[in-house]
Amino acid sequence: MKTIDFSYFIERYIAGEMDPSEKKWFEAELDGNHSLQSELALRKKADAALVRHDIIDLRNKLASIERERKEKVVIAGGKTPRFRFAAVITALVLIGSLYLVTTGPQSYDSIYKKNFEVYYQLGHSRSAEAKIPGYNTALELYNRNDFAGSLPFFRDYLKSNPGAMQAELLYGVALMGNNNHKEAKSVLSSIINNSNNLYIDRAQWYLALCYIKTEESEAAVRQLETIINSNSIYREKAKKLVKKLR
Repeated sequence: MKTIDFSYFIERYIAGEMDPSEKKWFEAELDGNHSLQSELALRKKADAALVRHDIIDLRNKLASIERERKEKVVIAGGKTPRFRFAAVITALVLIGSLYLVTTGPQSYDSIYKKNFEVYYQLGHSRSAEAKIPGYNTALELYNRNDFAGSLPFFRDYLKSNPGAMQAELLYGVALMGNNNHKEAKSVLSSIINNSNNLYIDRAQWYLALCYIKTEESEAAVRQLETIINSNSIYREKAKKLVKKLR
């Protein structure tokens, strides 16, 4: 049996982005798992060290600017409004430190990582899908985050069962988890175009994230606005996310 790669979950746990059920599951995994506990503690220390390093680097750069300013004043033999300049430097240090600690760089990739969450379909399917050989294998691999392993089983199932929207959605998310966002966009768009299904809200949200990952900001904004103007379960998330792209 393939072991779970906890890296993604550790990042979400540290960032406080887990919902109650996911947090409960992760903390249950932590209990008695000394290896996972050590990895979590190490990641926290590394994150703290990076923040301190960035702040120190910023302060060193600002100090260098101040030294250059003083040298120019000596050469010119003139005077400058030193107190105002010092105040500006101090403000920049404080603002820069606060920015590094609270936000960090907001690249497309970082926005994507903060918002991408796997849609889990736990347990075996109770629908007709369970009667198809290989579908439960796909589901089991998917729920273990073995997205690459699940893909051929989803493909085989969908060849025999075109229009199975739940499987289409899981297949699309598995493609995203396997870093194949181009094909994922096609699958998710197909779900959206089939308007008579229960998975449109999720497909629209994941499609917006695909556009963000591939740095198609205009397409991402259009997709998020579609979500905002609907009764989607992702409406509030879309409102927050679209502000980061404008």
